[in-house]
Amino acid sequence: MRRRKNPIPMTDDGAIKVTPPKTAHANGVSNGGPTTVTITALGKSVELPPKPRAVTRYIDHKLTPAEKIQRGVEHRKILAQIDDAKASAKEDASEHKSRINALAEAERAKRIAADTGVERRAVACEERRNEAQSTIETVRLDTGKIIDARSMDANERQLVIPGTGVAATEVREPSTKKRRASKIGKQAEATAAP
Repeated sequence: MRRRKNPIPMTDDGAIKVTPPKTAHANGVSNGGPTTVTITALGKSVELPPKPRAVTRYIDHKLTPAEKIQRGVEHRKILAQIDDAKASAKEDASEHKSRINALAEAERAKRIAADTGVERRAVACEERRNEAQSTIETVRLDTGKIIDARSMDANERQLVIPGTGVAATEVREPSTKKRRASKIGKQAEATAAP
């Protein structure tokens, strides 16, 4: 038996030789990719269609009642997540705003201190009664220096019951209704009396 020569075109590594044809559009310009593949074997050429290209398209699909319920549940979950995110953003904004305000106040205090050479500091003080002058004096506890004095109001002028710390009487202005009722009552008594 005589061996026939292999009629299938092969490459040097033993693979079948495939020749993609040149393709052209209607305007005669090549798109650079094969639309068909030609395989030549045993003296015959066979054209194979090209391998399909994978693509994704969004197409309307009718849902079953169970799927509709499931999508509604998912929708509500997403709305809840949106509400949580908005609330968190508001809280963060509020925190940032208060932080910014605190920093602005600190900046203002430092600027004034740098400009004037005077800084406001918290100092422990005590308010003391000066009965002789009818004043309330604010005294620094660290130095004993009087830093402020003001006149006593009507309630502060009341004497304190010794040992109780409570004023002997409370001075109150009668309310407008009580004054009016008292005035009307006195007028009624005056007209009724012979």
